[in-house]
Amino acid sequence: MKKTILITILSGVVASGAQAAVLYDQYSTGGGLWTVDTDAAVDTFTNNFDNGGWNGTRYWYGMAGGSLQTTITESVEFAAVAGSEFDLSSITWNNYIFGQTAGTAEVDVEAFVNGNSLGTQTFNAFGSQTWDASGLDNVSSVTVSFEITETGSGAVSFFELGPNNAAGNGLLIEGSVVTVAVPEPSSTALIGLAGVGFLLRRRR
Repeated sequence: MKKTILITILSGVVASGAQAAVLYDQYSTGGGLWTVDTDAAVDTFTNNFDNGGWNGTRYWYGMAGGSLQTTITESVEFAAVAGSEFDLSSITWNNYIFGQTAGTAEVDVEAFVNGNSLGTQTFNAFGSQTWDASGLDNVSSVTVSFEITETGSGAVSFFELGPNNAAGNGLLIEGSVVTVAVPEPSSTALIGLAGVGFLLRRRR
């Protein structure tokens, strides 16, 4: 009798051990100064919130008579250290303050992650707004951008990100850090057989 046994070797990068993390936290430290905290798994970051007005990189005055008549784009970028990736969960614009000189002016902020829109939140008073970023998994680099546009009737006098001087009271990006297991070099020969079935024949 002849028996044929099919064996398939699977290989590649294996993700494991997701741990919740604050990936990026930009907040005021008072006196117009700002800081950014990142998780240890963040290798590099770039803060492009550079269209600020009176008080650093998080404050936008009303323009042209108190109305934000052009769309402002702000962004941050960060990347994972080697051997890890990110699963995003949420992006929160915390404790913003808002002023208007008349009417029912509002500011619409559309959030994007790596070019994908998460939708638009409307800002018209003190508070916080959160975008759901779940489903954006296994990314090694992240670009979060915002398009800020004045809407409604009336005029915006100012729009400010996170005036409270404490961590978590500015721009907060949360998710999980996923460890990526890379096969050791000694396994190279076996990896070359990835996905290829080979036959072991056994005769009696």
